[in-house]
Amino acid sequence: MAGMKCALMVPSDARALGMLDSFPQEVASRTSILGLHAHVADYGDGEWLDFRDLGFGTDPAERVLQDATVALDSGPAFGAVGRGHARINFACDPSVLEEAVETMSTLQPRASVADSTWLRRLGTV
Repeated sequence: MAGMKCALMVPSDARALGMLDSFPQEVASRTSILGLHAHVADYGDGEWLDFRDLGFGTDPAERVLQDATVALDSGPAFGAVGRGHARINFACDPSVLEEAVETMSTLQPRASVADSTWLRRLGTV
């Protein structure tokens, strides 16, 4: 849904460029209001998780996927500030989110859901 007029049109040849140049500016380069709201909804339903103190490396999403089979967005994909972080998407059924959080909590044997700072940020404990 977020691609609804939030995408970038890139012509593949001169003919396509000519067609693109013939479009009104609103069609060729402006984001639609529907696309804007879809984009905000798509990226607004998430939260950053800070794994820096847990020793999960610069891309903790890899470790979480490998060891807990929970898919998170890779923090470094968002730039240098994302190192040691991952992003979890809340746009799912609450039971799926609860299962993901419970599964991730098993990655730290000494941290329970109740005393884990990074899970407390999710507001689940």
